[in-house]
Amino acid sequence: MMKTLLLLACTVFVSGFTLKGTDAMHKTVLKELVTELEAVLVNPPKETKAKEEIFLVDLGKKGSGLKCEHDYFCQAEEEMVKKVSGLSGVKFDPFRTDKKLMRNLNTYNHQDEKNCKKEIRSHAADEDLEEITLDVFLKDLLKCVKNINSQKSPRPS
Repeated sequence: MMKTLLLLACTVFVSGFTLKGTDAMHKTVLKELVTELEAVLVNPPKETKAKEEIFLVDLGKKGSGLKCEHDYFCQAEEEMVKKVSGLSGVKFDPFRTDKKLMRNLNTYNHQDEKNCKKEIRSHAADEDLEEITLDVFLKDLLKCVKNINSQKSPRPS
């Protein structure tokens, strides 16, 4: 009986640390996303010709119905992987899936055992959505990340 109580007490004690660690990780990922997005926006990829300009779906428009929530970040990652990550050249290096910006976005999307696949499929049929330039898309994403980062606070002890 004593062993069971001791084991239960240890489990409760350790699970408290796990929650704090998870919140700290979320905060760290969000801060790193802010840093990476700001760095890309300071020195954005410059398209030399109009035909090379990159357009992504405007996830903030009412047609998409996405707000700064989990499905927004899933869609943002999907858009960037589809339309930017595969492009070659030094100017698109930060958007490669093995770089910090995309890794952190992926980490944020898969925290708390959330699954993006459902959200991506549910918005895949929206073909008449407005498109915006990569620069505007990144500014919108940065705004959302900052918004979420200011809302998330570590749980009280």
